[in-house]
Amino acid sequence: MNTIARCLLLVPLVAAAADDGFLVALKEKHAGYRWSGKNYLSVDLNRDGASDRVALGLQRTKVALAIEIMRGKEPIFVEIPIDASRQFGLCPGNEPSLSKRLQSEETLESLGETPSGYELCPTCFELEVSGGQCDPIYFYWDTKANKLAWWRL
Repeated sequence: MNTIARCLLLVPLVAAAADDGFLVALKEKHAGYRWSGKNYLSVDLNRDGASDRVALGLQRTKVALAIEIMRGKEPIFVEIPIDASRQFGLCPGNEPSLSKRLQSEETLESLGETPSGYELCPTCFELEVSGGQCDPIYFYWDTKANKLAWWRL
């Protein structure tokens, strides 16, 4: 096998190893949650040009959203109860999941207003945490307050 072919084979392995470091750290520090690559993604949430690592940890009664905005800094850690009676809670039922989507006018149309610091741009993402029959919770980077914020129908 030539050198170029070897390098091409190693690139995905190196990338996977780097991503696994975040999950390994979460498994060590927050062992009460189930962390997996299924609920892991990389996205530039705060629009600084660098990919942020995001993972969703699962428990029976709550989930945890962990977001590493800057390498080497403590991740943002948000616990969300699995409780249909709470505005900031997920409904029981389907296994909670994490996904990303582009920010859109749907937020304005759904809420009748734009949440504070919510700005539309062609590359602005938000995170969707869903589970059960409730509406998902959407997390975005509040550009005015320079911090994580959320909205929900």
